[in-house]
Amino acid sequence: MVKYLFILGLITIAPRVLADEICPAAPLPSNQLAEIEKILSPLKQRQIKYGNNCAKEFGTDFEQLVNESINDGLKCLNGLNTQSSKDISKKLENLFQDRTNIIECKNLGTKDSTITAESSVDDHQNRPEEKLFHPYLILNADKLKGDDPASKEFLKSTIFHESIHNMSYAHGDGPEIAYTCEACCFNTGSPETRDLACRACGASLGDALNTKYIHAILPWAQATKSTYRLALDDLTYKGLIQEPGSKDYLEALIQIHPFAGEDIINKVMARNLVKNQILNSDKAIEISKLPIEAPAELIQLAEKIVAVRMALLVEGNASKAFDLAKRIDLSHYQALGKKYQNDDFSNLYYGLNDDLSHIGKDIELQKKRAEEFEDFHFQFKIVN
Repeated sequence: MVKYLFILGLITIAPRVLADEICPAAPLPSNQLAEIEKILSPLKQRQIKYGNNCAKEFGTDFEQLVNESINDGLKCLNGLNTQSSKDISKKLENLFQDRTNIIECKNLGTKDSTITAESSVDDHQNRPEEKLFHPYLILNADKLKGDDPASKEFLKSTIFHESIHNMSYAHGDGPEIAYTCEACCFNTGSPETRDLACRACGASLGDALNTKYIHAILPWAQATKSTYRLALDDLTYKGLIQEPGSKDYLEALIQIHPFAGEDIINKVMARNLVKNQILNSDKAIEISKLPIEAPAELIQLAEKIVAVRMALLVEGNASKAFDLAKRIDLSHYQALGKKYQNDDFSNLYYGLNDDLSHIGKDIELQKKRAEEFEDFHFQFKIVN
């Protein structure tokens, strides 16, 4: 997985606290503390192979920083004291016992690149030509170097984050463990959002497609404006494909969209759900009453796209959704795209594109109307 350094409000790098302030849990009984200390094995017992540049780029104490990163993460996870957090802790310790972990340190991309690190999720991401075999992580020295405490803390949090990916946990492919547990254990967000991150981290194992998990992670995703809102948006969408009309998923979908309450589709969708008495929560009503500051012709297009989405996600009728999509005049759609080259139209494009992608996966539709769908989807791609 690739970790990015977001500057424009997506992920803020706040000053980090020192290691002994990291674990947010209440003091544990002495028998639990003893168990944790047993888990924290010395670095020499962990199978880690370092690249030649690591000490050069990050200093002679780099191995100690890796040790602190793993130990601080393990302490924190065990301190949360949930079954999920303890399971993650055990998997993390096993990661460094079962196979040789490779840590490489070099510059990734240009100095303007936002990539802070890369890591493997499974054996399919092996790079034999670079002698990188799963599990490995690559730290971008350009973005992570620094002698001040905040820089070293961010380096430790990044090592922890990428090690979670090494355990086969990817973004958007199940529960979000890397960002939530990093934010909990290394305080990479604001103090106000840390407790929310810890709750999400502690609930993060199991099937992500369940409303209990969505409710656990939603407050953190909303509060942080994290990029994971994109992945959570996708998870709730998949949840609605499995459970059309689910109020829990519909509530989440209109609240967690990356531009929640701001983009046209979200507001029109909320208005439809409230008008048809599908949702009646205070939040849904609040979003439904927000003004839509966009040209009338874009609002009209959004209404057509929302009709497609309602058929697909509320009624669970992919064939009807496809029929509604076909009523959209693609030549007019293309003209609007050229006229409005802005975020409003971009959101409309991605919204309809998502809908078509899921419509195309419907088994019954593929059996009966595969050729018809492929032709329309092809025309849609051409006009974009």
